[in-house]
Amino acid sequence: MCSSDLRALNRVYIPQDAFAAAGIGPESLDAAKASPALLSVISGLARRTWELLTVSRAFAGQIRDRRLAFEVSVIQIFAEDLDKKLMQRDPLSERVHHGKSDALRLLVPAFIRFLKRRAAA
Repeated sequence: MCSSDLRALNRVYIPQDAFAAAGIGPESLDAAKASPALLSVISGLARRTWELLTVSRAFAGQIRDRRLAFEVSVIQIFAEDLDKKLMQRDPLSERVHHGKSDALRLLVPAFIRFLKRRAAA
């Protein structure tokens, strides 16, 4: 996805300062496989994102509307799963986005987390 968005849309999701700190540039996204420097940048950004996801985990439990709360719970689980993949995989040569089977696999824990939060509220 990174390289296809770069080629098709001229879109880069990694901040320029993160590239610069690693001594690489956006052109590193056009490789078949991520370099160690690019993997370090991606996993570093994913770790920072994990900190934000930890904070946002409680948000669904604070929403009164049940449908919206469940939607936020599902989005949270999907974001956490994607972030874990970005910390562990090479997005240039390995699949990191969610497929249909991932959706089914993630909906169950999202629903369970939602129910536990509702019961505790």
